[in-house]
Amino acid sequence: MFKKYRDKIPKNSVSPIAFFVSWYRATNETFVSNELYSFQRSGVSGSIYYERLNKRNIQPVNLRINYPSHFIFSYPFRNFRGHKREKLLSHLSILFANPIGYMRAVIFFQKMPIPKDRDLFVLMGLLAARLRLSKTKLIYIHDGKWISFIGILCSYLAGIPCGIIFHTEYIFARPEDLFQKLVHANFTIFQSQYSRSYVIAKIGVNRDVQKRMHVISSPGVNVDFFKPLEKRKHHKGLRILSIGRLEEMKGFDSLVHAIKVLRSECIDASCTIVGYGSREEHLKKLIRSLRLKQYVSLAGFMGHSKKLLQLMSDADMFVLPSVVDKKGDRDMQPNAVKEAMAMELLVLTSNLGGIEEVINDGVNGFLLPSSDPKVIAAVIKRVWRLPDRERKIIQKRARDTIIKHHGSSLIIGQLNRLFRHEVAM
Repeated sequence: MFKKYRDKIPKNSVSPIAFFVSWYRATNETFVSNELYSFQRSGVSGSIYYERLNKRNIQPVNLRINYPSHFIFSYPFRNFRGHKREKLLSHLSILFANPIGYMRAVIFFQKMPIPKDRDLFVLMGLLAARLRLSKTKLIYIHDGKWISFIGILCSYLAGIPCGIIFHTEYIFARPEDLFQKLVHANFTIFQSQYSRSYVIAKIGVNRDVQKRMHVISSPGVNVDFFKPLEKRKHHKGLRILSIGRLEEMKGFDSLVHAIKVLRSECIDASCTIVGYGSREEHLKKLIRSLRLKQYVSLAGFMGHSKKLLQLMSDADMFVLPSVVDKKGDRDMQPNAVKEAMAMELLVLTSNLGGIEEVINDGVNGFLLPSSDPKVIAAVIKRVWRLPDRERKIIQKRARDTIIKHHGSSLIIGQLNRLFRHEVAM
């Protein structure tokens, strides 16, 4: 059976930690930044190692992260041809201090299913030596194509345990390398029981590997930030809010069509969609073609700010009709859903695997049985017509659920307890 970690933040947290991420300051991976900031607030020290740097639409939380950050493929030297002495000394020191790990690293490097050459191995030896010198206790990896294998390689070389937290893309859309990641990492983290069970059924890993597969719904919600505003604006009609990347898996096409259905039934419904992505122009054309420009607006990128809180506070309900996209990727437990629940919004979202671990249909939110616009419209109407007292009870339960099970302090406490256990082994 998997383990769940529910303790408060330990006084002696594991640190320093090397945080390995594909993208740093990426808005489409807000939960990574939220997690890093929560670690920082809890007193965990460390450094960030990244493959690519995002320079646009920076979330405010990224500006509050003070961890030193390093571009992996230029660290610590940009010139591979120089610094021969440090290269040699780094690899010799690792080989002398950790001969078994070094040989495992050589074998693992040859089997890595990504493009590789001698320079990559040399660079990882330099990085591993620096990790040892900084007395790094743990390598914590946010899953990606390159970053996971690079993190594992550094783990073998440096003799430092490593763990991987999986994103949905590499579970559902690109699972071809899952087995190797599961076998070679010291531990792995899944953000829902559903995704863990899905991987076990699909990959067929043995019991020893399963014991290292844990469930922690990271990063958690900052319930001190996402909380209902005291004064809510009164307005006519039904105001719907949705937040997410403008990509196929979010199901915004269906939501726009659902607004059309509601308005055709003489329901004064409007909708604001916050986010940006590759389908922005497609959605604009859809809105124009359905003559909904007056009723459906694309607000674009919006960081975690007072403006966002006001927009959430002004909404009557939050709707996210997620779908399984053409690649097979899907939402599991979207942060936007949990943040909306913390704001005491009435939340309606698709009944995809994993969300039932957060939302109990009709108790603290509502699960859409289908992404069909008529079905979405019907559920919206049913929820909107509930008595005020019943709606308020559901809204209170929504926030209570997040506070009790998905608060950021609680989740970071769970991660810290797991990390302490792994480092102590």
